[in-house]
Amino acid sequence: IMGWSEAEGLINDRLTWRAFRQIVHERYGESRDNYRASGAWAGSLWRFIRGMNIGDLVVVPSGRSFFVAEVQSDARYEPDYVADDTAHRRTVKWLNGKQAIPRKHAKASLQSRMKSYQACVEATDLIGEIREVLDYIDNGDRSDFINELRKKLIETVHHELYSGRIDSYGFEKLGASVIKSLGGTDVQIVPRARD
Repeated sequence: IMGWSEAEGLINDRLTWRAFRQIVHERYGESRDNYRASGAWAGSLWRFIRGMNIGDLVVVPSGRSFFVAEVQSDARYEPDYVADDTAHRRTVKWLNGKQAIPRKHAKASLQSRMKSYQACVEATDLIGEIREVLDYIDNGDRSDFINELRKKLIETVHHELYSGRIDSYGFEKLGASVIKSLGGTDVQIVPRARD
């Protein structure tokens, strides 16, 4: 749903941007000297009505979480919802079982875009990140960034060990270095006979 419900007639696809913005300005920004605010509002409505297509993904922030949906219909105007300020509408299919996804599972770029103060923001450059977080959740892998990083580090060390780039002595040095970095104070590499 989208607000600015008194701006009727925006669904008309023959409206130019200027005519579209003018309708919003006349209903909501007429008392202002310029089109700055009404232009921003019209921009959100334009993206909602004209910028979205059936099949597009929509990210809806909600506190520390967000929801993802797929657009199922063209934009429509329903006068019965003007009083609720929800007359501009689209049908969506909620993904992830309509369950909220914690923001911490999204990459920083997607988290940042969700902080926008505009009602409707384009995020076509983040489709990969949106699909990735859906796959991440669908696969039941709900680990956090630290666990993901740890897993990648272990995989890298295994690869280096099995590729022969590090020998047993190098591995002992690596182990000692890791233990020291974790706060170990009496770290020694002992002769093999004392292993």
